Amino acid sequence: MGVGVYADQRASPVGAEGLLVEVGMVRLQWRLDRVAFEAAGTVWRWFEARRRFADPLSVVEDPSARVRSDVGDFRIGTIVTVAEARGASVLLRFGTRLPTTDDAVGLERDRTDFFATIGGRLARGAFAATLETGLGIQGTVESQYDQVDVWLYSAAAEYQWGALTTGIALVGHTDGLRGPGVRGNENLSELQADLRIGRRRWARLTIVRGLAPYSPRLGAAVSLGLAI
Repeated sequence: MGVGVYADQRASPVGAEGLLVEVGMVRLQWRLDRVAFEAAGTVWRWFEARRRFADPLSVVEDPSARVRSDVGDFRIGTIVTVAEARGASVLLRFGTRLPTTDDAVGLERDRTDFFATIGGRLARGAFAATLETGLGIQGTVESQYDQVDVWLYSAAAEYQWGALTTGIALVGHTDGLRGPGVRGNENLSELQADLRIGRRRWARLTIVRGLAPYSPRLGAAVSLGLAI
């Protein structure tokens, strides 16, 4: 569980950019042999608008409000280890994003998404690297589009120094067919740097640098975790 603060974050439906604070960033995972079940999401989001970059969508209430809050998006999924050999593994991930946000607030879409990816992981001693790619099918708030199909990608590497683990990751999604993208479904891309202390009980600091206009310019998250 953790908290995060992000600067120059765009809330696309309301058409504003500002400071985003996330409290109760939760991730639970239960593994049974080659299958893992995962649930993740954010309990509460608080947003303070600093500037407007577009007109709000018609579904947004009180578009002039400077401060607004909402529950974050929640996702449930399954990860299957398809094959393992000599420190290498092939993984299949699929799941859904639940419609837990409120269109009227305007921070996110009250729509259901589906995602499916395939990935590989290679571990050699203290070093590990993963690559993942796949497809996302996203619901939209635009009446002329029922859905948006996006390419999902991630690449990550980490190194363990005893109880200290350092890591870096590139994550995002892109829709190359519609240029600038559908409102609320714009392209996202982030570079994340991790510093984690501990193994079964750990604390983690994540620094986020946005690489796309609708990703935060800069952010940081602190989380605590436990493996049992």
